[in-house]
Amino acid sequence: MSDYHQSPDPSSVHDRDSFVVFVQTLIADREDAEAKESAHQDRFMCGGANGWHNLLISSYLECALAGLMNRTEWTSMEQPSWRDLANFLYAGKTYI
Repeated sequence: MSDYHQSPDPSSVHDRDSFVVFVQTLIADREDAEAKESAHQDRFMCGGANGWHNLLISSYLECALAGLMNRTEWTSMEQPSWRDLANFLYAGKTYI
C-alpha cells in the first residue's frame, strides 16, 4: 500500500482502450482502499477509504443503477458511450 495512488477519472474515457485503463485504475483504487481499511479499521467504520461508499457488490450495483437513473448528461440512452459506462461504474463507488 502506498500513500499515493492514481484516482479513477471517468472524464478521461473516450474509447475502449481508455475505458480498460479506467477500470484497471478503479480496481487498483479499491484494492488500495481495502488495504487502508484493513490496516485502520477504526478510521473507516462509517464509509470506506478513497471515497468508496459502497463496499458490497450489492450496494455498489444498486448505487451505480441509482446514479444511472438520476443522471441527465448521458451521451445517449439507446447507445451509451465508453465514458457513460465509466460514469456508471464510478457512480457505484461514490453514489449514496
